[in-house]
Amino acid sequence: FKASEWRAAACKFAAAADYARAAAVGAAAAAGVSDSVREQKETLRAVLLNEAQCRLSLGEPAAARELCSRVLERDAGCVKALFRRASAALALHEYGAARADLVAAAKLEPANRAVRAKLAECADAAKEERKAERRLCEAMFGAGKEPNTHA
Repeated sequence: FKASEWRAAACKFAAAADYARAAAVGAAAAAGVSDSVREQKETLRAVLLNEAQCRLSLGEPAAARELCSRVLERDAGCVKALFRRASAALALHEYGAARADLVAAAKLEPANRAVRAKLAECADAAKEERKAERRLCEAMFGAGKEPNTHA
């Protein structure tokens, strides 16, 4: 997809989410239509997750994280939402949050290779960031040099 196509898709998914929310409210108001309410909630979840993927592809991880969090408020066991929120957290350099979501997803689906690969990616990225921070501190404070005692 081109960036403009991702943006158009994200806008359409946002509009669809508004529609699905309104339809769920309307269906809940009608008596005896629990199947309709369930279908509307499933549609809303799918639409929010699709918009989250668009936002990730557009380089908007904060928006993607928020969309996935909305899904997880309704369904804490949604592996796809955990995975996409972890991807957003990785893009934001929030490695602890990414790891927590990936570990939760791995517990729910232990055989999920994508989750395992993203967990390894998270560990590698956190390790590289720690190395970079260490090099920066060494450059700033001169690690390994003798302290100046000639005062």
